[in-house]
Amino acid sequence: FWIRKLRVTPAAASCGIAHEGAGRRVAMAATDRFRIALATQGTRGDFQPLLSLALGLRKAGHDVFVIGNADHLNTAREYGFDGCVGATEVKDLLSTEAGRKSMETGDLLACASALDDGVDYNAKTAEGLDSFGPDLILYTALIGGPIMNYCFHHKPGTAHLIAAFQPQGVPSNDFGPPGLTRLELEEGQPLMFKWSQQMQFSAKMNEDGIQAALKEGVPAEEVAKWPSAENVLFDTFRFEEHPAPILLAYSEAFWEAPADWPKGGWVITGRWALSKEEQQASAKGGGKLFDAGGELQRCTDFIGAGPTPVYIGWGSMKVGSDEHMARLAVGALKVAGQRGIVVAGWAAFSDSSLGTGPEADELLAYSKDNVLFMKAAPHEWLFPQCSCCVHHGGIGTTQASLGAGSPTVVTPVFADQFDIAKRVNEKRWGAGTSHLSKLTADELGQVIRRVCADDGIKTNVKALAAAMAKEDGIAFTAKFLEQWIRDDVRTGKWSERCDEYIAKIKAMREKHKNLTFDRKMGLLNAELNKRYPVLRDWNARSMAQFASMADLSHKGTLWYVKGSRCLARAGEKLKSEEVGRYHEFTFLELLEEKGARLHVKLVKGIGPREGWVSTEVKGVEIVAKVPNPNSIQLIIAEQYRKMFSDLEGQEPLNKTMKIYAASKRGQQHAHSP
Repeated sequence: FWIRKLRVTPAAASCGIAHEGAGRRVAMAATDRFRIALATQGTRGDFQPLLSLALGLRKAGHDVFVIGNADHLNTAREYGFDGCVGATEVKDLLSTEAGRKSMETGDLLACASALDDGVDYNAKTAEGLDSFGPDLILYTALIGGPIMNYCFHHKPGTAHLIAAFQPQGVPSNDFGPPGLTRLELEEGQPLMFKWSQQMQFSAKMNEDGIQAALKEGVPAEEVAKWPSAENVLFDTFRFEEHPAPILLAYSEAFWEAPADWPKGGWVITGRWALSKEEQQASAKGGGKLFDAGGELQRCTDFIGAGPTPVYIGWGSMKVGSDEHMARLAVGALKVAGQRGIVVAGWAAFSDSSLGTGPEADELLAYSKDNVLFMKAAPHEWLFPQCSCCVHHGGIGTTQASLGAGSPTVVTPVFADQFDIAKRVNEKRWGAGTSHLSKLTADELGQVIRRVCADDGIKTNVKALAAAMAKEDGIAFTAKFLEQWIRDDVRTGKWSERCDEYIAKIKAMREKHKNLTFDRKMGLLNAELNKRYPVLRDWNARSMAQFASMADLSHKGTLWYVKGSRCLARAGEKLKSEEVGRYHEFTFLELLEEKGARLHVKLVKGIGPREGWVSTEVKGVEIVAKVPNPNSIQLIIAEQYRKMFSDLEGQEPLNKTMKIYAASKRGQQHAHSP
């Protein structure tokens, strides 16, 4: 989604193909000295893996240039790397009202409105890369806009590879796209449905942009270069045809390749992380990334002064006030009866944040003897010394805690963190909780107590840590990049595959040029049905369901929920037992009607299988009859329009048009569609 805000789809950037070593380890020989640019945007969890790789590449004899947020660049320079600012500061983004809402609701898309800070990062990135002269740019999706501008517009043909730190870089029915948490699934609906919907949303945006640009007078030959619906299919799903693989920088022991992944186009490299010794040396040397204000010795003294502590830290995540976060952490430790090290991260809370009153006094007293607050700490050094690690479930922090052999409690906030919490639960490596904003100190404390006492979890985590220790993601990736530059870029093979890839997309666009958007999507969805049987089966059931709904509408027994929620009870009486709530736009079959009370059965949507509902509450209509079969699609369309209404007016077309016009006036750095 973040890339599509800048009219670049993630895999247009990635172009992954089947590589001889895709998904497994490959022995490679050393090679020449190369100039490699590493680019990312995001939080510390997005930057630290690239910093780790940068150090590994420098150790292997290569020159490295770093592109990222201003804060990233400052840290990179502490380690002796040159670079440039190429992205907005995510800390500032998350501190906006939209950013706070995103974390508090668990909805990544909620912060979309705060993405654009008005800075021309295309120009800044191009200037920096020109000064460096890279043989290769390795980047993550969050910074794809400026990188794609450079590789396709400013200096066409520049070699580039995309990396992802999560398996969500490749679609699977094992997990959903991180940006679509607001799209709730019906019972039995596969996660692959979310991926298909993401394809349709992206395709619609591309096609709308093309049509609007043509109406505005942009030459057809220019618009022909813009991504279309067909681009989305190729970029998001046809990995085996991509000119280069996507590098998945996480431990294969932690998350093996899903069975429904394509046979090629991806490489699991192993985790990119600094070793315990490197982190500890950095902290002792005053590196701010791991030791804010010289706290390492305080931490060492605290660990040695009593029973093994619990780690609690939420990194860049924050929900509610500093007081809420401090009380949650200390209160949970008090309930669990554990000592704890609390690393505040961006939230910057401490024992002084506990507030006032009797409860605060109790927590402050407990904190004085049992809790150490810190601003930063080296995870690889600290986690092995903790009985349990509690955090938001960023994949880097999760792998650090599990790789240290420490049982882990994941309190997810947004994006892939929900999938990680689910995986930690399923694998019995610890526990995944509900959303951080919904957690109470009592609930979290009980989970910590249970995880710390579970010998089975401890055994599972130690086995995982042993398997992870056998991997060396940095060394593998360094050798992979060396071989790829030598064997694919310098021989011209990668460029040839790029031409072939573009030609395939153009051929499909030409074949589809006279089709309506709906007809195009029908063909693209048909391909997804072939690739993913679970999606095919769901769509077949949906077709039968729509036929049934049309029949119910003809009979006058199809209703739908108009209110945001509709309370359902077990019986006709208003005081009978509650059985749940139907979500807005849920379709219901009328079984019985008694005045303003309806006995209904779930047809499509979210809610209990059956129940009694009221047609209105305090004069406001809650459920309404579907007037005719044609209204079914209109109601569903309104559901999606309302679901994404907060994003209306934020599509990138207007910005793209302005930049295009500016380029026609002779400005050097125009955004590449």
